[in-house]
Amino acid sequence: MLEDELRKHYDYNKQKMTILKLLDKKHFQLKSISVKDKQKVYTYFYNRGFSYEIISKCLGEMHD
Repeated sequence: MLEDELRKHYDYNKQKMTILKLLDKKHFQLKSISVKDKQKVYTYFYNRGFSYEIISKCLGEMHD
């Protein structure tokens, strides 16, 4: 059980770091993009297998 929780936590952190690196690499400025463009960003990551929860958290961190 503990091993499963650790694996989930590791996978979550790995996915989060991947999203944040890609957002940084593409120079996304989430404060200044339109709602339509933000939806495109969500769709881009979702179609590549990232969970909505992780995408939302990452975009929220980038927006702050």
